[in-house]
Amino acid sequence: PGHIFPLLKKLQQECDRQAEAITNQFTNKRDFYAKIKSIQQISSSKSSTANLERIDPRTLDVLLGEIVLMNSRTELYFRFLKNQVVADMEVLPDENKPEDMQKFLEKLITDSGLSRKMQEIIGSYIIMEEFYMRETVNKAINFDTFEGDDDEAVTSSMVDDVFFIIKKSLRRVITSASVDGACAMMNHAR
Repeated sequence: PGHIFPLLKKLQQECDRQAEAITNQFTNKRDFYAKIKSIQQISSSKSSTANLERIDPRTLDVLLGEIVLMNSRTELYFRFLKNQVVADMEVLPDENKPEDMQKFLEKLITDSGLSRKMQEIIGSYIIMEEFYMRETVNKAINFDTFEGDDDEAVTSSMVDDVFFIIKKSLRRVITSASVDGACAMMNHAR
């Protein structure tokens, strides 16, 4: 008991090395940065989108789900670290407990390569999720169908479709366990 800090430091260094390899492979195989660049170009150019390669929101849907899964697992790992430190410190007598334990742990986590890389990926995720919402809502509006005969009241499926899309995006970002990401998407959903 009480010797968990040096172990965590070594563990986090190895975790950062492995996480870098995994995230690099993920971003390369999924053309992550190319998609972000295309989305940013499409979003910034209002009129001449014909020249730019369109990204199908359905392909983004899978990628967004994978990003959310990666981030939720990262947050689960960080919670595990915090719980281990708390459990280790609880068994120590008060005079042996380090005063800056919480500060050290927060610094270890926020300064880790894994944390920085996931913040970068979540930043891009927000851009992609906003694009996904905007494009799928536009499709729902363009493909709106009316139900009912001339004599009956006419109803539209568009409202249901739009609410489904927004609900799906908000659920996905909440699942990511990223507070900043959830706040950003809540603002975009307004």
